[in-house]
Amino acid sequence: MASNMTWRGLLSLVGAFAVFQSAEAQQLANFGPAPDGGPPVQEFIFPPGSLGGLFARGGGFPPRIDYDPGRIGQFGGMGSPFFRFTRAHEYGHIRRNHAQTPQTPQQYYFNELEADCFAAGVYSWSSAEVQAGAQAYRSVLPNYDTPGMPGSDRRIATLQQCG
Repeated sequence: MASNMTWRGLLSLVGAFAVFQSAEAQQLANFGPAPDGGPPVQEFIFPPGSLGGLFARGGGFPPRIDYDPGRIGQFGGMGSPFFRFTRAHEYGHIRRNHAQTPQTPQQYYFNELEADCFAAGVYSWSSAEVQAGAQAYRSVLPNYDTPGMPGSDRRIATLQQCG
């Protein structure tokens, strides 16, 4: 049961997830240039509590990122170092085409590490952004890996290696 709670906890922190909401429930956001300097994607803010986190999605949709300011507020709010880290992480999913195809648990595992590496490459290990991401992982994830999900130790090691 604890690993299921952890899985749900991380999905509400970061991840690729298809979400279907009415158009009225979302607001187009403008957070400025893409964190990596590449082409921007559409970014939307949903009502607090409606999504549970940040999500990159693709598939039948143009690539986009959906934000839930309620969950983000637990780690510093919109515009915080945690938000900037997670935004770069979600851009990593889009840049690596993770959100375009269904994923097996093994693919999800490696895609999460690849998106972490992308975000650490945008910033650096010593940046406030990557440190905020590492702190969030420590607070939400177990130290050890679970099926389909890297644990906080693995994710933080990836951030250090890539940043």
